[in-house]
Amino acid sequence: MEFRFLLLATTLNWEIMRLSKFLLIIFLVLNSCIESFVPETSDYDDVLFIEAQITDDPSIPPHVIISKTISITSEETPVTARNNSMVSGATVTIDCDDGSSYSFFEAEAGRYLPIDPLFSGVTGNSYKLTVLSEGETYESSLEYLSPSP
Repeated sequence: MEFRFLLLATTLNWEIMRLSKFLLIIFLVLNSCIESFVPETSDYDDVLFIEAQITDDPSIPPHVIISKTISITSEETPVTARNNSMVSGATVTIDCDDGSSYSFFEAEAGRYLPIDPLFSGVTGNSYKLTVLSEGETYESSLEYLSPSP
């Protein structure tokens, strides 16, 4: 009986040691591979960011999203920072090389949709985006609309 108890105790000690070694290795691997990365930032520029999409697919409405860049050191949560970065009150138009022009309205903060709900790009035409925001005018070059896949 004593021999069985000794054998059981030795087996348990062996298992505990194996588990301890395994946990130690995991702890060392996880802790030794982590280094803090603190980027060196000198100045933060409050830059306007304009995203526009036009397709020849009528099921995908054209839209323009206008926001400002967010400081990497911002204390705000990403969602709050994104919401606070949206730019309202801009004048947005898209001009086509065929002479037509489409005005956009602000559907929600920073998101602009065409006033004409039937507006859709036409394959083969070229389009130019113009945005007037905070007294500055931003214009793209004419962009050719290729057929969507």
